Amino acid sequence: MPAPGSDAASFDAIRKGMFALKSDIDWPDQTLQALARSRKQEEDGCEERAAERVGEAFGGWRSATRLSGTFHEVYLASSQARGEHVVRVALGHSAFFNDLMRIEAAVASVARARGIPAPRISLVETQELGEPCWCHVVEHLPGVRLSDMDDDEDATRALLRQLVRWLCKLHAIGGDGFGPVSLVAIDGSPGRSTLTGVHRTWPGFVLTRLEAHVAACLDMAIIDPAEREQILSLFAEAEAELVLRDRPALLHGDLGGHNVLAADGRISGMIDWEDSLLGDPLFDFADLATFHPRRRHDTILTACGLAGREAELRLFWIYYLRIALAKTVHRQRFGYPDRPGHEPASGRIQIALGQLAR
Repeated sequence: MPAPGSDAASFDAIRKGMFALKSDIDWPDQTLQALARSRKQEEDGCEERAAERVGEAFGGWRSATRLSGTFHEVYLASSQARGEHVVRVALGHSAFFNDLMRIEAAVASVARARGIPAPRISLVETQELGEPCWCHVVEHLPGVRLSDMDDDEDATRALLRQLVRWLCKLHAIGGDGFGPVSLVAIDGSPGRSTLTGVHRTWPGFVLTRLEAHVAACLDMAIIDPAEREQILSLFAEAEAELVLRDRPALLHGDLGGHNVLAADGRISGMIDWEDSLLGDPLFDFADLATFHPRRRHDTILTACGLAGREAELRLFWIYYLRIALAKTVHRQRFGYPDRPGHEPASGRIQIALGQLAR
């Protein structure tokens, strides 16, 4: 069900040229930094305007509260008929982000059908504020975000162990191809349970824009010329091993604590599936580790069963490095400052290089 102006082949071509949406989107950095600033601004009358906007889009909502979102306007809305749901509208009604919402709904449906605690997502075609677009009406899952529990180390570690078990179950879902999920394949077979990636090979995805990300980190003086050569050499050496990781699994791709919900000591939800992809499960575990301080890495590695498996541990740190490079570019483009009292986020690159130098 294509949205107005949608072109699935063009969407897939754009996604094929990206390693990560937020580091590689073809928008000016000034625009991205304005988006980041707007997320932090508290506006007078925000809830009243949110209710008005959701009411225009859907009707029948009795209240709505504006939530944060990078490329979407996001509302927690309630109605007598539906209860609480999260409503998401793509910024500027962009055809690309409309299509990304279709991908997310399809992937979440596949995951949920296999017992993963993903929310039910309905796609609603609306004339929101006079513009035709797709909107998400997303089941509001119970719980608090894992990121809000960061000061409770024991609880966080226990939940990370649970999360790894959920990821193992998710990774049992296979697919065809690698990298971001293809919209052409979804449109060609509506309701299909087998997802398809836009890349033919796993290295084709992992190495996408690698040199650009390394060059950007060098320009920011986050790495020096010797480290640039070291990084490129590490990936050149790893390419043969990447070719062998030829059984694509469904990966979430963005399991920071903001996308994990917990209630009563258990994982109650895995949300925001727009960065999902097909590939090596180790990539998902490495991505998870990039969201956590190094004191928790052993918990993640032990839960993944990687202790003592030197070849896979090395590949884990290759993936960690690849993701750290992209996240450093992402943070620079959005102008995100480092948290006071914490080591720089770009320090993840040095963590990986240290592990790979052993």
